[in-house]
Amino acid sequence: MRRLGESSIVYSGTPGRESFGAYRVDVNGKRTRVGRRNGRSANVPFDNGALLYSQLDFVNPYQERSDLWVQRGGSEHQLTHGQRLATPDARASDALIVATQVIPGATRLVLVSRDGKSITPITHGSYDEQWTEPRWSHDGKHIAASRWLRGNVSQIVVIDTTREAIAVAEAKRLKIPTVAIVDTNADPELISYPIAGNDDAIRAIRIVLQKLVDAMVSAQTGRTRKDQEALAGVSE
Repeated sequence: MRRLGESSIVYSGTPGRESFGAYRVDVNGKRTRVGRRNGRSANVPFDNGALLYSQLDFVNPYQERSDLWVQRGGSEHQLTHGQRLATPDARASDALIVATQVIPGATRLVLVSRDGKSITPITHGSYDEQWTEPRWSHDGKHIAASRWLRGNVSQIVVIDTTREAIAVAEAKRLKIPTVAIVDTNADPELISYPIAGNDDAIRAIRIVLQKLVDAMVSAQTGRTRKDQEALAGVSE
């Protein structure tokens, strides 16, 4: 569900007597069908009054992929093809899209141009790592997202703790550990595992995230090796 202007919201679902679709609801409770949908993706206000969303579509008679679509008025346009993209969000200033992309064994976050022709990874996907629900901050400079790791570890990864204070507070309420790059203008006491660094540089963010992934993979490998040695000792 997303806000659509100052007086309505838009959501994907069905009232029960109609096929699945997108609906706009105004402040008086009046519901209007906007267009068809085949999934529950959020409908994100996009460029020039359009709606951005993701849904499954067949790429051939035997395979289907999740891609980004844009609806403007009564016309629908497929923005990407066969890219396995979901949970999109668009930056208000220039309609730059952040989305989750499925890759073998994992998911990662990517930036997608407004025309869908350019897709740039901003996290390095690894086995047993799942990213989801990325969101732009209000100023359009930072992204917050949820990450799940093997071992049932859930984290909210926050790039700028000053501008994403609500996400940090919610994580603390739910007792979810947070990992964040903390610049000089942020309070490290709010974060479970603060990392001192420049949160305005994409290259620095990529390096830090890759180090985090490498450390987790190394720890998991070491634990597996110890378990195998312990089992070997029991069998002897």
